[in-house]
Amino acid sequence: MAGTGKKWLMGCGLGCLAVVVIVAVLLGGTALLFKNTFSGWRNASTAMQELSAAQGETADFHPAWPGGVTADRLEILLAVRDKTAPSRTELVNEFYAAQDRLARSDGKPGRLGRRIEAGQRLAPRLAEFVRLRSTALLEAAMNPGEYLYLYSLVYHCWLGHDPAAGVESFFMAMRREGRSFQIKIDSGDEDADAIGDPAERLRQRLRAQHRRWLRSLLNDAPAPVPQEQSEWFDQVREELDRLDRRRDTLPWAERFPAAWQAELEPYRARLAASWDVQSNVLELMLLD
Repeated sequence: MAGTGKKWLMGCGLGCLAVVVIVAVLLGGTALLFKNTFSGWRNASTAMQELSAAQGETADFHPAWPGGVTADRLEILLAVRDKTAPSRTELVNEFYAAQDRLARSDGKPGRLGRRIEAGQRLAPRLAEFVRLRSTALLEAAMNPGEYLYLYSLVYHCWLGHDPAAGVESFFMAMRREGRSFQIKIDSGDEDADAIGDPAERLRQRLRAQHRRWLRSLLNDAPAPVPQEQSEWFDQVREELDRLDRRRDTLPWAERFPAAWQAELEPYRARLAASWDVQSNVLELMLLD
């Protein structure tokens, strides 16, 4: 996957965007480069930089012992998702509209122009989504890594949704080469040789992130561990061992923590209603 001068990202690189960047939008496997002159990208970049300066990067987040799944943090998760819901919907709808227009024009003159038009319409919507999410997290004083941590614990580990849900119809990745960025939107497996299976790649990356979070929890535990927390310490350690041994399972799939279950249960209806399969991949753009 990794190559010289190339790093695949899932969104954190937006904080490094120059005022004018090169964006490649791929629909159906064909790349089109165009210079982004939308002011929306400047706003998105500024919002990401402000969030990074105040709360740190995604990789800077380390869950504090005993885990950070509390009512106040869940309220923030829901509030951020509520604020970004209209933008997520617009972006997903525009993607499908672009797919439909291109499908109907397949083989007809002017297809290249329609691809450029699709990219020009998608880019500002993606920028607006990034700006809104960054601003909402900044206002809530939440690191983007904590947002991803809670998002995955709730929707993937607790409610049982596949981390790769929606990826078969809306896959996004970013590749950084110098000061240029490539946004890849792929509805199939045309680029499988370059990126591998998108669904499994997302699952593996998320599992790797959960292993890092579990290690952070163990490292943050007091020494010696108080007697009343020893069972929880052992459960975290066992879950980390399980994930290290198996690469085909979700975190906490066999035994979700009872303490977290108690915190989440009062929010079950709201959290379940806020799940959006089509924008799941957009949320995982935070994955570092």
